[in-house]
Amino acid sequence: MLMGSKDSVQTNLPLSTIFKIADTACISLDACNDHILGHGIAMTFAHDSTTGPNLVGLCGSEQSQILVNGILANLPDPTNISVMMDYLRSDGFLEVTPDKRITQYGP
Repeated sequence: MLMGSKDSVQTNLPLSTIFKIADTACISLDACNDHILGHGIAMTFAHDSTTGPNLVGLCGSEQSQILVNGILANLPDPTNISVMMDYLRSDGFLEVTPDKRITQYGP
């Protein structure tokens, strides 16, 4: 497979647009999901509308179930809803303060 051809993975795989906030490189979660799907990696739902809760691995953790139950409890009709979770890893996270400033979160 040629890396630069019109049919290559490098040419056709969705790429995330990198933007900068407070001197930190960022990508959107939508772009991250597109990139994962572009590799053909199947999405795992913490709660699937057809099969119910996923209790395997991290999706089966108490924290995951609390989050899923909280989401479903606040929906008018949770019967046709699937809940997917992204597990994020980062060297640093940003937060927006109440006065709308963006700062580094954590230590």
